[in-house]
Parts: sequence; structure tokens; C-alpha cells
Amino acid sequence: MRYLGSKIKLLNFIQRTIEKYNIQGHVFCDLFAGTSCVADFFKDRYDVIANDFMYYLYCFSKAKLNFHDVPLFKTFQEKYNLT
Repeated sequence: MRYLGSKIKLLNFIQRTIEKYNIQGHVFCDLFAGTSCVADFFKDRYDVIANDFMYYLYCFSKAKLNFHDVPLFKTFQEKYNLT
């Protein structure tokens, strides 16, 4: 999902900067996370902290960052005979 001000085009730049300056650590903090594209990019390499002012973006980020697999909706599919 892309919004005005999305940082998705900065992901490779951020990664190269971390490598160039040999930045070490175990936690990655994504302030003003929005849709959490940066936090999502780094979640497999760091413990991620994401923050945003808007509550719906908090919910969006929580779901995006806490789950690694795409939901299968098995119960939904079974209930509506979609299997």
C-alpha cells in the first residue's frame, strides 16, 4: 500500500547506509511508520519498533509486523464452500 510520503523508494538507500557505516544493533526503530514499509523490510533482521500517530496505522502495522505468513482463511473458505 502506498501513500503520499511513502518511504518504500528509500529502502535500498537505508540498507546501503547501514552497511556503509557498519551500523550495529539488534533493534530497528521506524518512527512515523505509516504503513510500516520500512519496519516490514527490516523485521526479519532486527527487533522492530514502529510508531505512528494515527490509530488505524497502529492497527495496520501491528498486523503487518506480527504475522509473517499470509492468512489462509481456512474457516472462512470451509464455511462458504470455497475450498
